[in-house]
Amino acid sequence: MIIKLEHYFKNTCYDIHKLLKGVTSLTTFLNRLDKQSQEQPEMWNPKKYKGDGFECLVEAIIKLNPTNTRINITNYKPSLVDNMGIDGTGETFDGMPHEIQAKMSMDPTRLITEEHEHIAMFPAMAGTKHMGKEFQMTLFTTGKDLHYVLENFNNKVRVLGRKDIEKLVNTPIFWKHFYELMIDK
Repeated sequence: MIIKLEHYFKNTCYDIHKLLKGVTSLTTFLNRLDKQSQEQPEMWNPKKYKGDGFECLVEAIIKLNPTNTRINITNYKPSLVDNMGIDGTGETFDGMPHEIQAKMSMDPTRLITEEHEHIAMFPAMAGTKHMGKEFQMTLFTTGKDLHYVLENFNNKVRVLGRKDIEKLVNTPIFWKHFYELMIDK
């Protein structure tokens, strides 16, 4: 199976080697991404740069785990630049549409809220897109979870929080493959 990353961050990351070489943990990646995002603020918005980097990581997580039932996403495609509410689309293992949102936070204890992350756009846009049809949604976040006020989303939005993501990526082999995908090796 040939895996290719399609997220545009692969082409906008100005130093893939500096970002990924030697990384073996999510924390190291996030710290390097944060530092890199602040090095040339006249070239890009630091918050957007970090968000794009995390979205690209999410694509790699999904594509490098094609049979992981916790993820349950195949045929993943990242959304176009600045697509509101949905960062990527795929299918469940049984062919149901699956919408993906990625929310990065440098704070591993942070709860994702509507006030700061505008997370309500995710289920609203996904629901509009699929109008009455069955579909699934997954939120990938480097924060802890959704805020309890949004727990009604939990019936509809599956959350893979920081600890879940760390279980998937905190191994040297994952980062080796991610680096190789970023440089098209």
